[in-house]
Amino acid sequence: MQANAEQAANTIAERIANFRAHIAERTEQEGKAYVSLYHIVADKYEIVE
Repeated sequence: MQANAEQAANTIAERIANFRAHIAERTEQEGKAYVSLYHIVADKYEIVE
């Protein structure tokens, strides 16, 4: 499974390298040394105005 905006990788080592590059970029831009990943499952939703 590929995370949103994750580059394609052929090996686990490449996937880890991609995450490390993404973390380094985010650390430089936002000062946050981590990646946030979310997965939501729902069977219904309601729009509240």
